[in-house]
Amino acid sequence: MERVEALQVVGDIAADQWGLFTTRQADAAGVNRTTLTRLVSAGLVDHVTRGVHLVVAAGTPNHLEEKSAWLHLAPSRRAWERDAADQDDGVLSHRTACVLHGLGDIPAPQVELTVPRRRTTRISGIRLHRGDLSRDEITTTNDGLPVTTVERTIRDLLAGQVDGGHLGGVLNDALRRQLVDVQRLLVILADYAPAYGVAENGGLGLLRHLLHQAGADAAFDGRSAVTMAAESSPEATATVHAIAAQLAGLDMPQLKKLQAAVNAAIDEPGKNNPRLETEQ
Repeated sequence: MERVEALQVVGDIAADQWGLFTTRQADAAGVNRTTLTRLVSAGLVDHVTRGVHLVVAAGTPNHLEEKSAWLHLAPSRRAWERDAADQDDGVLSHRTACVLHGLGDIPAPQVELTVPRRRTTRISGIRLHRGDLSRDEITTTNDGLPVTTVERTIRDLLAGQVDGGHLGGVLNDALRRQLVDVQRLLVILADYAPAYGVAENGGLGLLRHLLHQAGADAAFDGRSAVTMAAESSPEATATVHAIAAQLAGLDMPQLKKLQAAVNAAIDEPGKNNPRLETEQ
């Protein structure tokens, strides 16, 4: 196959894979290794890692190592043909998932993936974890890379007993950006509190401990994550429901008076605000 034709073939493959393609994909499309070597020598293709290449004209994608590692996991299949829950596939997870989600500053020296069956790899920069993932524990990045959800990622880090300072940074970001449900998070944290030496207050105690180690208060919406967690109790929920029920009983003129009173309190907090008069 001529060089121009070969470049067109691998370019078509790479178009749906962030500019990347594998040696096996190229071979299956009729571009043998000798021709591929010539493309590399001509500077038209870059060798990224074992069995994975980049079409130079496509530019270098974000998270190149992570994408290359995921393609290497199932090198014969195109990205759009793969199912993250398949027995021969895998999902980016653990510290790598933190990088992809933009959580904390946890070191990620290797690309970590969770796979559904026991496998090995000869690439030093890839670490495989054997684990079962349900479909609701898998999400995708904006450009289609499969990754564990934030909740599952935190659970994996807890199970791996990642140091408290780095884990606290991950939790701080997840709570500040409201990427996790606080009550569900506290239940998960409670299971791992003993492993981190926290004997009191279960999940909330561990949350306080980890945020303290990270030097973070996870402030958002004017409150700390710990305060919000404490307020997310059944008693607080009942209070909110009671207030909502009272508001539901007001007619439109009464609601407008209430809105005016609130606005006045915000604009001129030092003055007496009009009181809401309700009809009995």
